[in-house]
Amino acid sequence: MSPRSRVTLIVVVGVLTCGLLVVGGLVGYVVWAQRKVSRDISYEVTGTARPTQLSYAPKDDQHSRVTVEKPTLPWSVSFHTETMLKVATVAVFLAEGETNTVTCTLRVDGKVVATETSTPGAGRMVLCSEPDD
Repeated sequence: MSPRSRVTLIVVVGVLTCGLLVVGGLVGYVVWAQRKVSRDISYEVTGTARPTQLSYAPKDDQHSRVTVEKPTLPWSVSFHTETMLKVATVAVFLAEGETNTVTCTLRVDGKVVATETSTPGAGRMVLCSEPDD
């Protein structure tokens, strides 16, 4: 076998190997992406503060938010979702100088996974989100 043929053979084997790795990775990703987790999500916001706005991740779309202007407390929403990512978050925005408190609570399948309470004068947002496991 000539040196030129040997180089050609090595290049062809390398390209085929890379192609198989790419195809295998894509198949693995497609299988992973199709697995969905069925869950019940509940967001609750309570307190004596008057939020200017709240925002939460809707049922099956991790890329969008639902916004509620000037929500009346107590406020809550619950829904069933099937998604492959942990995207449950609720953010509560308070007016500048708000001295009353607000608490957000996030439940997944009835279990409290996050709860946060505002501290007067410490910030204008309270955020509850699923912890990374």
